[in-house]
Amino acid sequence: DLLFERFLNPERVSMPDFDVDFCQDGRERVINYVKDKYGREA
Repeated sequence: DLLFERFLNPERVSMPDFDVDFCQDGRERVINYVKDKYGREA
């Protein structure tokens, strides 16, 4: 289990982000899903 608190730093001004890796073959499908679900600005 990975605790969310790991990404919080009292000195950080901006909100934390996260990175994930996807297989090149499914990348476009994942991008389209996120756009459809959360909007293009997400």
